[in-house]
Amino acid sequence: MAGIIDVLTDFNTYFLDRELAIPALQMVYFLGLINILMLMRYYRITYLVSLIFSLYWMVVLNQDKFGPTSTEVASDSWLLMGGGLLLLILALFCFLAQSDH
Repeated sequence: MAGIIDVLTDFNTYFLDRELAIPALQMVYFLGLINILMLMRYYRITYLVSLIFSLYWMVVLNQDKFGPTSTEVASDSWLLMGGGLLLLILALFCFLAQSDH
């Protein structure tokens, strides 16, 4: 149990020590799109859009804070590519399984 608490503490410290820069106009687009999708009852697509925006803000805009410090490809970059592939599969599922209300 102490191992899990240590991992959670390290995870919490890692993310609390960083400041994210999110452009205000992108936040307005995000909130507008989320509200429209929720009003139209497209809950799965809403969830997918929130994941995509979150990953974009963390990985693309703030890559200097979360990415590797060297210019070489990190050894764990396969995890990032795997996550992107999983998002594409999830997007395909969401669009094919979306009901008309």
